[in-house]
Amino acid sequence: QPAEAEGDTDASVAGVVPELEGGSWSRGREVFFGEQASCSKCHQLRGNGGHIGPDLSNLNQRDYYSVLRDIVQPSFAINPDHLGYTIMLHDGQVLTGLVRREEGQLIIGTAKAEEVRINPEEVEKIVPATISIMPTGIDEALGPDKLRDLMTFLVGTSPNMPNDRPGAPPPRSRDEV
Repeated sequence: QPAEAEGDTDASVAGVVPELEGGSWSRGREVFFGEQASCSKCHQLRGNGGHIGPDLSNLNQRDYYSVLRDIVQPSFAINPDHLGYTIMLHDGQVLTGLVRREEGQLIIGTAKAEEVRINPEEVEKIVPATISIMPTGIDEALGPDKLRDLMTFLVGTSPNMPNDRPGAPPPRSRDEV
């Protein structure tokens, strides 16, 4: 019998992915949109967040281990639509980030979640970056509990995920729904 059919609790997520046992979807949401991890400054999820990095709305369709690897080793597999570049300007300034064009200007989305606008005529040279602009060490900065909560938010599939906050009504079973 599938784990979700046994009861719609976060334990059902843990039955599918044991590493998520004890994780909280709502605390993970706070980590994603909070200042410590700052994921939402660059990434969008379900219509909320930044536009520098890839939209992460489909992560619940991916497996736990590949998502964790992308957090722990952001340069392991770089989305080709979000390849970073090193941009050298005529004045000697060097920028690194994702590049897009908008209204005749280049917009550089940096690892600090800033968007820098420059005139293309200021560019001396653009070179593809060999590493992701996503910072490393996020997993270490968060620690195991917050990382587990973040992963529960990103890849969890339990239907009651938003209901794990204190004071929420108990989740309903599939039979009750």
